Amino acid sequence: MTNKKVALVTGSATGVGAATALGLAQRGYNVVINYSKSEAEAKMCWAPFKWCVPVCRI
Repeated sequence: MTNKKVALVTGSATGVGAATALGLAQRGYNVVINYSKSEAEAKMCWAPFKWCVPVCRI
């Protein structure tokens, strides 16, 4: 078991939400990506982070 922090950032596919999620990921957080209609933007935003692995899609 790890003590790694988890962040849920709503609207994290675009804009301020994306910037916040990226910043948290760079600081070592596990980040939950949340979007409702921005799947393509979410994929583009997170493409540089090859080490990111989708956990689930709801």
